[in-house]
Amino acid sequence: MEILLQLSQSGLFLLISVVMLLLSRSLFFIYEKWIDKEDTVLIADNIPEAIRRAGLFIGAAIALSAPLLNGSKGTFTNDLIITVSDAMAILFLMLVTVIVNDKIYIAHLDNGDAICGGNATVGFIESGAYIATGLVLYGSFVGSGPWLSSIVFFILTQSVLFLIMKLYAFQATFDLKQAIDENNLSAGILIAGMFIGYGILLSTAVRGDFTDWVHDMKDFFSTVAFAIVLIAIVFNSIIDKLFFPKIDMREAIKNRNVPVAIITAAVKISLAVIVAQLIV
Repeated sequence: MEILLQLSQSGLFLLISVVMLLLSRSLFFIYEKWIDKEDTVLIADNIPEAIRRAGLFIGAAIALSAPLLNGSKGTFTNDLIITVSDAMAILFLMLVTVIVNDKIYIAHLDNGDAICGGNATVGFIESGAYIATGLVLYGSFVGSGPWLSSIVFFILTQSVLFLIMKLYAFQATFDLKQAIDENNLSAGILIAGMFIGYGILLSTAVRGDFTDWVHDMKDFFSTVAFAIVLIAIVFNSIIDKLFFPKIDMREAIKNRNVPVAIITAAVKISLAVIVAQLIV
C-alpha cells in the first residue's frame, strides 16, 4: 500500500512537471507573438527555430527538476505547494532571461529575423544559452533556502555567465560577429558548447543549501574565481592544443569545419562535467 502511495505521489509530481513544460512552451509562444514572429517561425522546415526550441525545452526541464530534488518539507500537500510555487518562479525567470538573452548576446541583429531567415548559427547560440540558463536555474533553486537567495544567486550567476561569454568573444581567434552574420554553423556549435560547459561549472558553483549571506557570497565568489581560472587554462589554452594539435582552430572555424566544431564543443562540455566535480 505504501508503494502505491509513493507511486501515485511521484506520478502527480511528474504530471506537474509535464504541465510546467507545456506552460513554458505557451509562454514562449506568447513572447514570439509579442515580437510578431510566430507566423514565420512556425514554418515546418525552419530548422533554426527547432534548434532554438529544443534548447528551451531542455533548459526548462533541467531547471524544473530542481524543486523535485529538494526533499520533503513536511506533508505531501506542503511539498506540492512548494514545488508548484518554485516551478512558477523558475518559469518566470526563464522567460525573463530568454527576453534579455535576445537583446545582449547577439545585440547587433534581430534574433527573430535571423531565425526566420534560416540562420542556424543564431539558433545554436540561443539554444546553448537556454540550456546554460536552465543549468544555472537548477543550481540556484536546488537545496534549501528562501526565494530571495535563489533569485539573487541566479542573477549573480547569469551576470558571471554573460561576462565570461563576452570575454570569450573578445579573445576568440575568429570574428564572432562576422561568423554569425555569415551563418557560420561551426561557430554557432562551438559557442553553444561553450555556453553549456560554462553553465555546468556555474551551476555547480551556486548549488547548495543557503546558510547566511556572508558565508555563501564568499563561497560563491571564491568558487567562481577558481572556475574561471580553470576555464581560462583548461578550456581556452589547453584543449585545442591537446586534442587538435595539427589544426588551426581559427582557420577551422573560418573554413566552416563543422566536424571539428562538434568535437571541440563535446570535449569542452565533457571536461566541464569533470572540472565541476573539483569545485563541489
